[in-house]
Amino acid sequence: MKNPFYQIGGSLPLDAPSYIKRTAGDQYYQALLNREFCYVLNARQTGKTSLKIQTMSRLKKQNIRCVTIDLGLIGTQHLSSQQFFASFLGLLTKGLNLSISVGKWWRKYEHLSYLERLNYFLETVVFEQIKEPLIIFVDEVDTILNFEFSCQDFFNFLFQCYEKRAFDPRYQRLNFSILGTGNFLELADQGKDHPFLLGIPILLTNFTFDEAQPLLLGLNNIIANPKETLQNILKWTGGQPFLTQKVCQLLIVYCQQKNEINKIIDSAWLNQFVHDKIIKNWEIQDDPEHLKTIRDRILNVKYFQATLKLYQEILQGKKIKFFHTQEHIDLCLSGLVTQKTDIFHINNLICQTIFNDQWLEEKLFLNN
Repeated sequence: MKNPFYQIGGSLPLDAPSYIKRTAGDQYYQALLNREFCYVLNARQTGKTSLKIQTMSRLKKQNIRCVTIDLGLIGTQHLSSQQFFASFLGLLTKGLNLSISVGKWWRKYEHLSYLERLNYFLETVVFEQIKEPLIIFVDEVDTILNFEFSCQDFFNFLFQCYEKRAFDPRYQRLNFSILGTGNFLELADQGKDHPFLLGIPILLTNFTFDEAQPLLLGLNNIIANPKETLQNILKWTGGQPFLTQKVCQLLIVYCQQKNEINKIIDSAWLNQFVHDKIIKNWEIQDDPEHLKTIRDRILNVKYFQATLKLYQEILQGKKIKFFHTQEHIDLCLSGLVTQKTDIFHINNLICQTIFNDQWLEEKLFLNN
């Protein structure tokens, strides 16, 4: 039994009543409206896709064409660079409903390099058929790290599109935004030109109590003290989107199943509820997966020992300033921590309770 008001996992529909507007939403929209390249590289299940859907809807109202290229749909098994770029153009053609057979076109210009074909396709097909401003959203960009070939040409292509704005007005109508959980230090070769030099990072922070007010609509008429209950929920979830929606839904379902409508939820009762429904046997209860995703990501970062020791210092209460290093970015992308005013903080009490000192010591010991 599920409460239809809350949604756990996946992107929220455009009209979802539980969608939370955040400051990042207006920042993202305004930057794209100003033709700025934006990248949204955050931990999983932080609302990236929902943000994209909402932003695309707002942009379309400004007569801006929007299309999503989901790199996850291309696949990664034994993919050649030619297959990747041809698939990219295929998804672009389908998404924009272009009048062309991209397969025939691709073979016709096989004498050109992949980059030349990408540019020529934009100039002779896309710009000819699409006259309004166009934003291409490249989603699941971290998939690129799993390819068996270097994709630096792809990022060089994005960079060149912005460089061409200076002398080709057609490119002024084109913009890109990339989304995913990849570390931009890994995504782009820092020794070469890449769009991150030009881009605006969009940081998705956790919900504040004021921002989370729409969630009260699902608690009203079921919980006797909805505001106090929401505040106590946020003490556990830290406003993390997935966990906040999950605890709200679990609570509503419990009250409905137990026929305890208008129940007063105090902090002690909620603490026990979170422990029983999420923390206790968490690997079994983690459905849809969230905490296991965090665990798997942090245990598979490039500099495992250094990243875990950094987390250990934060867990011990040390104030550590965020820098754009591999370990710092990977730790943020794991979902274990957030950065507020450039200082690391544990993402939420649920993570702090599960991924505690004992868990850390065990993982560090096993990998020594």
